[in-house]
Amino acid sequence: MSKYIYISAETERQLKQIRRSIYLKMNGVTADRMVSDGVAYAKNYGVSLPELKQMAGKIPHDKGLAEALWRDKVRETMLLATFVYPVEEFDEDRAAAWVADVMTLELAENLSKNLLGKLSYIGSVAEAWVNSENYWVCAVGFFSAAFAVEQLTQEQKKALLLKVKQCIKVNEVPVCRSIALFLRKLGGQSQEDVRTVMSFLNDFAMSQARAERYVYEEVKTDLEYRFDI
Repeated sequence: MSKYIYISAETERQLKQIRRSIYLKMNGVTADRMVSDGVAYAKNYGVSLPELKQMAGKIPHDKGLAEALWRDKVRETMLLATFVYPVEEFDEDRAAAWVADVMTLELAENLSKNLLGKLSYIGSVAEAWVNSENYWVCAVGFFSAAFAVEQLTQEQKKALLLKVKQCIKVNEVPVCRSIALFLRKLGGQSQEDVRTVMSFLNDFAMSQARAERYVYEEVKTDLEYRFDI
């Protein structure tokens, strides 16, 4: 038996209005291209991220509405939910449940950037997520840590850095992308962090593994450009 979830009349009205706005902005060409590229959502209207961000600025930032949007399992509503869920009300249980629903790189990045990376407790849960055997959960762990790098403790940074060499062997695109972003953000904090990351990358310099070469080139190029090293 499915669990009944109460939605207020006002939330239902807002939800219908948002669905209508999404439908009117539908871009079939973009949606079809995403499908052909292997981006899998239950439903995708092809609305651009800038348009969704603009929409998010005009709708209430409300817990009940955000949860209803996420439950729709439509690309646009799920992305909107990451913008409008009040950060202070997003607890660890809800975070774990949403992370378990992630199935695209776009959603992993935006959930991490718009919501997870702003959570006060993200350092501890990110450490747990990167240990997951589910590569999407692992990727969200590193993405979230990347967007929250300024609030991570030195111990958390070291723990996450130690997990990189193990997780990169998963050899999945989302994990590689998230690790590269985490190392770039980590290296951008201070001269000491730059040296730490560059030294860490030396182990990948001569690697024949595609994932390790990707991370090496991506991070090294970015840090050398930004810090003239």
